[in-house]
Parts: sequence; C-alpha cells; structure tokens
Amino acid sequence: MKVLLIILDGIADRLVEKLDYRTPLETGNTPNLDILSSSGLNGIMYPISPGIAPSTELAHLRILGYPEEAYPGRAYIESLGNNLNINDDDAIIKTSLASVSKEDNLFNIISRKPLCDSEECVAFSQVIRDLLKHDIEYIPSINTDGFLILKSKFSSEITDADPFENNLPVIKVTHLSSAKDLKKAKKTADLVNSIMLDTFKSLSSHPLNKVRENNNLPPINFMLTKWAGSKKRVSSFFEKYSLRGAVIASGILFKGISKYLNVDFFNIETNASPEADFLSRLKKAETLFINKKYNFVLLHTKFPDEASHKKNPELKKDVIEQIDKAFKYLLDQKFILDDESLLIITADHATPCEGPLIHSGEGVPFLLIHKKAGKDRVKNFNENSMREGHLGTLRGKDIMPLILNYTDKIRYIGSRNFPFEYLAKADSERIDPLRPE
Repeated sequence: MKVLLIILDGIADRLVEKLDYRTPLETGNTPNLDILSSSGLNGIMYPISPGIAPSTELAHLRILGYPEEAYPGRAYIESLGNNLNINDDDAIIKTSLASVSKEDNLFNIISRKPLCDSEECVAFSQVIRDLLKHDIEYIPSINTDGFLILKSKFSSEITDADPFENNLPVIKVTHLSSAKDLKKAKKTADLVNSIMLDTFKSLSSHPLNKVRENNNLPPINFMLTKWAGSKKRVSSFFEKYSLRGAVIASGILFKGISKYLNVDFFNIETNASPEADFLSRLKKAETLFINKKYNFVLLHTKFPDEASHKKNPELKKDVIEQIDKAFKYLLDQKFILDDESLLIITADHATPCEGPLIHSGEGVPFLLIHKKAGKDRVKNFNENSMREGHLGTLRGKDIMPLILNYTDKIRYIGSRNFPFEYLAKADSERIDPLRPE
C-alpha cells in the first residue's frame, strides 16, 4: 500500500474581483487536475474549522492527526530545522532584524526584511550577543533571521512583536491570558521588550548603519520577535499510525516538522519553474515508493502560496496551470494510481491574492482517489465544484482516519479495547493477551 498526500500550499482563494469574482483555481486551465478530480471523491476541507486561518505548520500538524495541544510553537519547529538543541524547560523565540523609524513615540517598521550582506549580518548579530546575559542566548540563522533561547526561568507563553506588515508599529509584547504561570510569562514579556529597546539603541549607532545611510539604504536597527515556543514530546508518526513516512518539501520549517514527527525529510531546493520543480517532487516520490522503504509520502509545494502573497491573481493562475502540467506525469506513469495506492490532493489553507490577509479561513479543495472509494460526479478541481462532492465538508482531523480506513489500518471502535492512538497498530502490537497459568 502506498499513500501520497500532496499539499498544494495556499492554492485555495477567495473570489477575486479582478477575475470576475472567481478564484485563480476556477479560471485556470487545469485539465490534469480535472481528470484526477473526476476519478475520485471530492469535498471541501477546513484544516482547523471554518473561518480559522492557520499557519502552515499548524495546518500540517492537524492534517497529520496531531491536536492543538501537540503544537510546540513555530520557533521550536524551526529550531529543529536549524539543528538547534533546545532543553526541555527552555523558551525559544524566532527573531528577525528589521529597519524601523522612531516617530510619535513608537517604532514604525520601514522594512521587515531589509537587504543585509553577510558582513553586516555577522556584525549586527554580535551586537545582539553582547547585550544578552548568560541565561539568554542569541543564535543567528539565515540572513536576518535568528533565535532567542531563554533558559528555564522564562516562559514561551507571550505574544509577537512583529505585526507582519511594513508601515505598522512594532507591537509591545505581553503575556498570554491563558499562561499557566502568569508571573513567569509577564517577566518574560518585560524582558523581551527590554531586549528589543536595547537592541535599537545599540544598532542605531553602529558604524555599518552610517555606511548604509550614505548608500541610501535603510538602517538595520531593530530585532523583531515572534512565534515563541518550547519543547514538546509527541508520539512519532510511525508509533501513531504504523506508517513509514517521508516528507518531500523545501526549507527549515518542513525539516523541523519532519524531525518533530520523526519522519525522513527530503529537501528539494531548485530555481526551476513551478512545473519543473513540482515534477521533480513527483519523481522523488516515485523513487521513494519504488525502493519500498516508505509507504506514506507527504509532498509539498510552496509555489501557489508565494504567488498569492504577491497579491497577483494572474501570477497565481499561471503557477496553478504550470503545476497542473506536471500532474500529467502522475497520470502517464500511474505510479500512484494503481490498485495498491491512495492519493490525496489538498491544501493547508487558503491564501487570498487580494486584500490585506496573510491566510484566510475559507475551505480548501480535497480529493481522494482509491480503488475502493469509487468516484462522484465532480469533474473539476476547484473550490466551487468540489463543494458538490461526496465527501462534503471535512476538517483536518478527519484526514488521517480516512487514510487509515482506506489502507485497512483503521480498527473497530465499540469498546474500551480500542483507544484511538492504537487504531493503526497491528493486533500483535496493540494487545496484551491473557495467558494460561
């Protein structure tokens, strides 16, 4: 049995005015996705619930059957992707160097992601390190990104300073109202605010910022904080489902998700077109199945989401059409369309290409193809058509039970012998038989 779960990141959208109130997926020419849609069961899936706009990692964890309580925060997941060693009681915060102007008694963000050459990044990182005490560590990451690691007397239950848009003020960090240790969370929020203020003072007077000013570049004079998290322990993907999993994706976030769930990660980094890039991912999945080491592969592409964030509906439509062309390989080779396979194509969230939102809470297309599932009357892979599908409205937590069902790993529920976390296990692993004396 082979399971291929394809996540087309951000492919779903709202109705777009520039496209006559249709979505890029509706207006795009997608003959191969349409063939696939007409070959299986269709529906609409809400990764969390209607109206909730999840982050990529939270949506993936929910789709893979891990509840909100298992979410350790994005900073912790990215720390795993950066191969950092975080202790059980540490709090970790993602940071990014930014350009701000001080005006009207606030810090207005000029650029959340200013251009920064390697010499500048190293120098500014050292300034931050010199400011911190021994129980707080700063670790630079890629370009202007980095991490703050706060030792055990601090909390991860704090808010973000980063408003995620330019031309907005930096937000004062505060404690979460739901914090388990309110005193510790307040102390941590005050500390982070203090670090940001100290960083502004030190970076503003740095000689390299004088050079930047002379070159008509904005100063790199602030450190934004976000995504605080802490270490959590969860059952591995194999322990939970008895499926040998792999992830084909790009970047430290998906490397971190893979490490968190203890599945193998295959990084695909290319400068290719969306079609060529997605084709390389499909071929990698085929290779993983051929060697029979894996029977579950999650394949992810970021291209639709990136096009959406550029707020360009025509670009998103073009990206979707290019990805559709790559799906022809899957149809021609039939490596995942045989009698022993389960194919799911969906998204992790909607990403609107009009308006101010980063992600939005609309449902996303969901397609399941399996020989025992049959097919419904849907003929087109898009948000509107798939509402009429047999599967109706799903939530992220429904996906793994569907997968377990069609891979014959689901177990009968009717007594207390079958708690959900053991449904996927073989009988010999799940039961402790009564033995004769």
